[in-house]
Amino acid sequence: MPDMEIFRITIGVENVTHRGVVRHIPDTLVDTGSELTWIPRNILQSIDIAVERRRNFIVADGRHIERDIGYAVVHASGSATVDEVVFAEESDFALLGVRSLEGLNLRIDVVKKQLVDAGPVPAAQVSAFIESRSAAAATASLSAGAGARSHDPIPHNRSSSDARSSRFMLVNK
Repeated sequence: MPDMEIFRITIGVENVTHRGVVRHIPDTLVDTGSELTWIPRNILQSIDIAVERRRNFIVADGRHIERDIGYAVVHASGSATVDEVVFAEESDFALLGVRSLEGLNLRIDVVKKQLVDAGPVPAAQVSAFIESRSAAAATASLSAGAGARSHDPIPHNRSSSDARSSRFMLVNK
């Protein structure tokens, strides 16, 4: 891995329902390739984070593994957010994933190797939202054929990654 990709910080983790005790995890790898944040199981258990479900993952070497998931408050660089966290086993790295970075509203300064404020949170402009709704309605009308009206509801079956892309597409119009 090139040196610019190796970036470690100390993060904190706190129980969502029993606030007040923050456990710190030094040498946590900031990993934009990981969707979720991985915290050692013993740390999550020490602050009574409950296992909510299990989830499948593909790790960097291509193996498929299963890990438990829970909810926690993640702290980094003066910010905090609630997120899903992975109960990392002894063989796993502690990772700060991209979803936590987005929730913390932080970005990576690759030159200084630190997390910095990402600035104002993007929100769709009303004109861009109206334009996209009008375009979607027109597309639905054309694809539905005769009898479709532009104000008919349009079904949305998008994944969360499509929604994230749309958010940025609307803001950048």
